[in-house]
Amino acid sequence: MTKTYATYLVAGIGAIGVSAATLLYRRVRETTRLRRLAAKLGWDVRLRGRNAILRRAGRLALMGVGHSRRIGALFAPCPGVLAFSYSYESGTEIERMSHSWRVVLCDVSASLRWAILTDQDWLIAAARVKRMHAVDLAPFAEPDAIISPHAFMTDDPDTWREKMTPRLAAFLTQQSRERTWEIAPGLVAAFEPGEFLETEMAAMVDQTTRFAQLLLVAFGESEGAAESGAASRSASSLAPAEPAG
Repeated sequence: MTKTYATYLVAGIGAIGVSAATLLYRRVRETTRLRRLAAKLGWDVRLRGRNAILRRAGRLALMGVGHSRRIGALFAPCPGVLAFSYSYESGTEIERMSHSWRVVLCDVSASLRWAILTDQDWLIAAARVKRMHAVDLAPFAEPDAIISPHAFMTDDPDTWREKMTPRLAAFLTQQSRERTWEIAPGLVAAFEPGEFLETEMAAMVDQTTRFAQLLLVAFGESEGAAESGAASRSASSLAPAEPAG
């Protein structure tokens, strides 16, 4: 082995070692940051299970667009609920764009019918591809209610009209413009464009758990049973159980 070759070999091994150490340091620092944030919010942090979540949530409209889909910070605020940052890319080469979202998923033990509440044109188009039909929420809301600009679409308009309660209609007609809701069998999802921000995520978690209880009441369970069921779920089916620390 020549001296020059040996020098290059040692330098290459050293560079690989530095890169590996840098990557490990970044992972440790990020894990520490997430654990501190989880402690501040009173949530559990999940360090694994992202692929399982993507597989199950892949049936939702948001998870079916773009490429290079990725879940970032992942938390379990309470049993049956997950909160995370989500990103995907659209376009290719110089036209490639990255899109960031805040997402909350919640298990709902009820025979829900597909539906989506959104004012995003591309999500309305996705709902139409799934053969969803628009339902006018105004007849179910209070006469003086401020109706949001969202479209409510479902694959079973008759069932939703039958199950709609005044409280559920009030919730649906008063949502912020940025937030989209999607309801699937056994699952409700909230998502908004933007980075993971703790105040917004905490508010989304509260709203999602409230929405899940309203859906349980509307689709056949009493309010007391809904609250009890939400409190007693021992683990989320969205991801494998895992200790926070």
